[in-house]
Parts: sequence; structure tokens; C-alpha cells
Amino acid sequence: MKSPKPPSMRTMLILTGIWAAAFGIGWLFWPSKEAAQWFGVPAALLVLGMIWAMR
Repeated sequence: MKSPKPPSMRTMLILTGIWAAAFGIGWLFWPSKEAAQWFGVPAALLVLGMIWAMR
């Protein structure tokens, strides 16, 4: 089983931007830090799924 190649820097920047935007939106709508963190979990899973899909 070959290991997946690491995503390019451009891809990582785009995905980080998407995650940051999702986290920021969550933080705006849920001012409590705990809620923003819980919103960030599915956003991070979505980013990981996108990385996996682009292998």
C-alpha cells in the first residue's frame, strides 16, 4: 500500500483558507469560544475529506 503524496502548498493554503473562513463564520454566529471550537471540528473533518479526495 503506497503512502499518499502530500498535497501541494497551494492546495494546503486553499484548504486552510476554507477552514479559517468556516471557523470565522462559526465564531461570528456563536460568540462563545466553545461553540466556535465545536463548529471547527466538522470544518476540519471536511478539509481532511477534501485532502483525501484529491489524492
